Amino acid sequence: MPWSMLTVSNTLKNEAYIGNLVYNRRSQKLGERQVKNPPDMWIRRDNAFKPIVSPAFFAKAKKILVELENGRTLSDKELLDKLKSLWRRKGHLSLKIMLAAKSVPNPTLYTRRFGSLTGAYKRIGFKPESRYNFTEHTAKIDGVVCSVAADIIAAIEKRGRSATFLHELYLLTLSKNFTVSLTVAWHVANGKTGHGRWQLRKIRYTKSDLTLVIRLNTSNVDIQDYFLLLTTNLPARCERDRIAISNRIFAEFRHGDLNEVVRVVDDKIGTGNIIRRTRTDRVVLN
Repeated sequence: MPWSMLTVSNTLKNEAYIGNLVYNRRSQKLGERQVKNPPDMWIRRDNAFKPIVSPAFFAKAKKILVELENGRTLSDKELLDKLKSLWRRKGHLSLKIMLAAKSVPNPTLYTRRFGSLTGAYKRIGFKPESRYNFTEHTAKIDGVVCSVAADIIAAIEKRGRSATFLHELYLLTLSKNFTVSLTVAWHVANGKTGHGRWQLRKIRYTKSDLTLVIRLNTSNVDIQDYFLLLTTNLPARCERDRIAISNRIFAEFRHGDLNEVVRVVDDKIGTGNIIRRTRTDRVVLN
C-alpha cells in the first residue's frame, strides 16, 4: 500500500530511527479525549538500540519540517514578498540561494504552494535563464523515478515477492538479490535538425542486472513508454555522460506500460533467465 503524507510525516518525526525510545507523548483519561503531553512529561530512553539513520540527517529533516510548518501560516503574498526581497538583494534567484537564505521559507513550501519554483518565480516577474532549469528537471526526474519504483514494488509484492528501493542509487532490489536500475529518458530539442531527441540520464548504479529506462513524452510531462534491457548492454560512457537514444536501437526492448515490465521482470526472477554479458558484448546506442 502506498504511503500517505501522514505516514511519511510521522516517520520523519520518529526518534526511533536514531535509536531513541520516547513514551507518554499523549495521554487519555477514561471517557475523555486524548491530549498531547508537554515534553517535560515525556519518558525518554536515548540510544536504546542501534540507529538506522544518523542524528545529523534526522536533525536536518526536522529542521525542514519546522520551516514548512512555520511557513504554512504565511499567505501567498507574504511568501512572494519574501522571495521578491531576496531577489532584489541577491540580483538573482536559485535553489542554492534560497536554501542559504534565512529570510525565506524552505523552497519545498514554494513548490507546494505554487506548483514549482518556476511558478513562484513567474509570480514575482523573475525569469531564470534556461541553464538554471536543471533544478526543475532534476526534481521532475526524481518524482518520476520514485513514482515508478513505488508502482513496481506494489505490483511485485502482489506476486508474492519482496522488493525494496534505494533512493540514492535509484535501485530496486527484488527477491533479495535481483537488481534493477531506474533512469529517465528526457526529451530535448535539437537545434541542428529541428527535431527532438531523447536523452538518457546518467545511471547511478551500473552493476545492476537490468536497467529500466522511463521515457517521457515530448513535453516531458507524462510517461510515454519503457525500455527494459541488460545493464551491460549500455555503453560504458553511461556512467558519466548523457546518451541520446533512438527508436531504432531501443525498439526490441520497448514496453508500452508498466504491467508488461513487471511481468517480464517477474518471469526473469522466476526462471533465473539473466544473461550477464561483458561490456564488450553490449548493444551500441546512437
